[in-house]
Amino acid sequence: MYVQIDNFTCNADLIIVDHSTPIIVSLVDVPIKNKKIAASFVSDHLSINIGSWEDHTFQERLYVHNEAFRYRHDKVDEILTHTLIYNKKIDQYIIDWDNMGLIKSITCFLRNKKYMPVTEKIVELVYNKCQYKDTLLKPMSVYTNEDRFKKLKAYKMNERYFLEILESIEVNYNDKFNWDEIENIEDYIFEFMEPIKEKLTENVKVLFDPRKINMEMFEGKKKPFTGQIPIIQSTIEVLKSDRYAYLGCEQGFGKTLVASKALHSYFKQKNKHNYSCLIVAPAITITQWVEELRHCINDKINIVVIKKTVDFIKWYNENNNSIKVNMPTFFIVGKETFKLSSKKIPGVLSFKRKFKAKFYDESKAKLWGEKSNWSWSWKKENVDICICPDCGKPLVNPLKKDADKISSFLSSSDFTGNPKKSTYKCSKCGAVLWQDSYDKTKKTSLINFIKVKHLVFDMVVQDEIHQSNNAESIIGNASKTLLNHGKKHLLLSGTSNNGYASSLYNILSGLIPNTLLDNNINSEEDFVKQYGTLMAIQKQKDGEYYSRGRSQIKESDWVETEGINPIVFTKFLSKNYIFAELCDLGKDLPDLNEYYIKVEQLNELSRNENHLASDIKSANAFNYKMYENSIVKHYVNNPYNWSPITIMSDKQTDVQPINLIDDIILPKEQKLAKIIKQELSEKRKVWIYTDFTGDSGSGQYMQGENIPERIIRILKESGIKVYWLKPSIKPIDRKEIIEKNKDNYDVFISNPKLVEVGINMVWCPTYIVYTPSYNVLIIDQATKRGYRANASIENRIYHMYYENTVEDEIIVRYQKKKAESKAIEGKFNVQLQNDSIRTASAFGKKINDNIAKEEAS
Repeated sequence: MYVQIDNFTCNADLIIVDHSTPIIVSLVDVPIKNKKIAASFVSDHLSINIGSWEDHTFQERLYVHNEAFRYRHDKVDEILTHTLIYNKKIDQYIIDWDNMGLIKSITCFLRNKKYMPVTEKIVELVYNKCQYKDTLLKPMSVYTNEDRFKKLKAYKMNERYFLEILESIEVNYNDKFNWDEIENIEDYIFEFMEPIKEKLTENVKVLFDPRKINMEMFEGKKKPFTGQIPIIQSTIEVLKSDRYAYLGCEQGFGKTLVASKALHSYFKQKNKHNYSCLIVAPAITITQWVEELRHCINDKINIVVIKKTVDFIKWYNENNNSIKVNMPTFFIVGKETFKLSSKKIPGVLSFKRKFKAKFYDESKAKLWGEKSNWSWSWKKENVDICICPDCGKPLVNPLKKDADKISSFLSSSDFTGNPKKSTYKCSKCGAVLWQDSYDKTKKTSLINFIKVKHLVFDMVVQDEIHQSNNAESIIGNASKTLLNHGKKHLLLSGTSNNGYASSLYNILSGLIPNTLLDNNINSEEDFVKQYGTLMAIQKQKDGEYYSRGRSQIKESDWVETEGINPIVFTKFLSKNYIFAELCDLGKDLPDLNEYYIKVEQLNELSRNENHLASDIKSANAFNYKMYENSIVKHYVNNPYNWSPITIMSDKQTDVQPINLIDDIILPKEQKLAKIIKQELSEKRKVWIYTDFTGDSGSGQYMQGENIPERIIRILKESGIKVYWLKPSIKPIDRKEIIEKNKDNYDVFISNPKLVEVGINMVWCPTYIVYTPSYNVLIIDQATKRGYRANASIENRIYHMYYENTVEDEIIVRYQKKKAESKAIEGKFNVQLQNDSIRTASAFGKKINDNIAKEEAS
């Protein structure tokens, strides 16, 4: 096969076409030809000829009109490059790459692209009931000379028609169904069972007997609310029957009080009056933990606050190298201290060696172009390189695409400072290239000390455990290790997950590894494939490249997107997980309303944003998403004083954003001021969240005023008093500083990360997210600081974003992730701007509503 544009011909191994519109074009040829064809696809009104080298009678003409394409290049060998060009509408098509058959292909498409937890049985029912199959599925034309693609089928689905048929299918409801029999998503959808919400609270109903209340929970100065009593009792019962309890308390429920009462009452009931408890919590909450323990238990306890590891080591040595105690003893350590490690120094060998490697040749670049692979020459030169101490091979940066270029070799200058992903391990043998070094001025790791001494606490409490969901992070690894050093574990969180199945895996693999193995889950990938939502991407197999849907940057054959199968709860969480919402407290809580405020951007700035995005894509299309969230998003909110942005690819490229000359008040800033004035007129304090909160002029690319400074200046000009909580304030001091200033200012501004946990701000009922974020966990926690058990007035949350900009996409993804993260807790009443968003949780809500109607009738 070949593709021809303007008498320029390139070899192709696969072409998929919808009528005369190309959907996928796979090229295998020399780089300069592939890049020429790929560049042509970006232009509009393009005419393309395709033909076959073997059959000269075959020839087709394709057209590109108002279509958008993406592409990626991958090196096949020293001569050839594989280029995949695909239509941005590719998510509308079903492509059976693995010859799974029609029903399986449709099922995978609906699960992975449309977020519908359908089964093959459902799809088969719909397909068999369909009278007009050509209307439901329109076959695409597939052109190839490759044997591996000869059986390839592609279709375009009429999703609306599918849903109409699905609506008409009757499903029998069995009210005697046993929840414990749910083993897969097919059971879940076909049986419809009891409402998910009922099952989530069933644990509490079974565990809590109002005639058998543990009276120890009423000790101390502070008494539990009526709604907290069953949660405390249920936690005690779970700890009696299992080694851990996971307490998912909504922000403001009082999980510190619940945890303090539950763990002390558990030990008192076990007649264990002297116990050791390690509490790992955000540093900002340490003061609160100390106060709660004193008020919820009594004064006959010992509290040791660990500000640095040496504090614990000193206590341990004074206690005869033991953690046996003669009274309830609580060790409280901030996560920031807990995760610190000892000082690391590089353990590599540095040499000057003569190496044959690629060098950039300017003379060839003039002939072939700056970005061409032909613009590099081979030559020998003395190079400062580092050698792996284990295998003795030269160290290469694994993040660099071409290992044969001289810039890919690691030198001694790369091993300054702290370990980085590029320098942590040898890419050849996997040996760690850094070693511990003693430094009396460097804080050491508490988790390492606990592990080396084989210490086991009677109870380990990990607050905000969701912050440990990344197994590759330091705190994620340390938290998982700590699960081996406690007889009992109490895990606390206000948001159990971030909408991705992977956010549950790290903790579950530490708590119930054998259960996961029994379910054939040996890795995070296995867990996500069974209980998450995937988008298939390009991978390499036996030296050949092929695509399974949507090309992405990551070098794997799948990428996770929003969506958690509700079966995760019934299989892995139901026995130990207790959910608690503010409404469970038995109080008349005020309303909580969430608004999505769409702002129209200036035409000039919209053009400038598109220009900036285009320039970045041209310099490095594969890493555009990284720049989109870190550069483009900030540009649309502050288009002033930008320096050139350095984009790294095969060659360094400088991209200059277009700076506005006139310093005007931008549309979102005008809308912000209007909302704040309205809130203040109702005597309501306001907290604004925005990222990019560094000091003025300290940005790498943005000089002058940063976003918070602009907002503060504009609001002050209207006579509004604004306090800026800066990142430089230590976590342990933030609560005190906020309390000190809360009565002196009308409006507060900060990065949401600074106050996401541990601070009761019931005095501030309005929260404005000025720069949207993908991070559901942080935003959801930070915007609920005022919605507490003692809240008395309506809370309002505003999400502001520019329409038809990068922020528009971010806000849609945020809502999907939020809906999915709440679905696992049976919460389907998530306020969304776009109710038509079809996610697994939306489908679950429909099921839940159908059951409610049936029960009502």
